[in-house]
Amino acid sequence: MCRGTRRRRPGRVSRYQEVHLRRRGADREPPGQLMTTRTATVQDEERGAASLILVLFTIALLTVAGVVIDTGYAMAAKRQAIHHAEQAARMGADALNRGALRDGVTQVDPTRAKNKAEAYLSLVGATGTVAVNGGEVTVTVTGKQNTKILSAVGIGAIPFAATATGLSINQDAN
Repeated sequence: MCRGTRRRRPGRVSRYQEVHLRRRGADREPPGQLMTTRTATVQDEERGAASLILVLFTIALLTVAGVVIDTGYAMAAKRQAIHHAEQAARMGADALNRGALRDGVTQVDPTRAKNKAEAYLSLVGATGTVAVNGGEVTVTVTGKQNTKILSAVGIGAIPFAATATGLSINQDAN
């Protein structure tokens, strides 16, 4: 036997011949199994379930991301509002009555205290209220932080408020 030639088993047809034998003749019958209808199986009923789970998971993930990101922005805005309220309260508490100060008495001038605190709030662009009670100046800053992601689900803004109280010089000594 020569190398390079294969010996075929008796009674077998080569692949090349087998393929061409199947293609010949218009009288061949169509395969019966391909023409029958399929009945629904469990796999057919579950078709697309992975896509639905993926969509629901994506929506849940975006909602959680929106809560985390937008709440972070709101917390930062509240932190800044606290800072503005504290500074405005200090400004108001430092507005002493000049006439009483000349007489040796330290007391807050309520009108000047309110005006100085409101001027500071206006300077930094914050909105709020100022209340003067004796030597205490209380400032409340309010605002809204617009949402970036939660606006897609109908939450347009997160409100916040910050309150701080400043004590005048005479109140610190007591």
